[in-house]
Amino acid sequence: MTVQCISCRHLSMQKAGPMAKHGCGKCEYLPSPGTYVSARYWRECDRFKPAGGADVDKRRAYLDDQK
Repeated sequence: MTVQCISCRHLSMQKAGPMAKHGCGKCEYLPSPGTYVSARYWRECDRFKPAGGADVDKRRAYLDDQK
């Protein structure tokens, strides 16, 4: 399935620290400490689980504020 991580419950912008300002987050399925994913890049992922609408709205607002 083609998805954006920003809409997935497995993404954490908080755990990405300073990388979040660049639009990256941490996926709980990529445990390597230096591995981040783009929140808005379209990708194929079989582990995608939709996040709550309020969480997605907060993520989008945060990323829009970083521009």
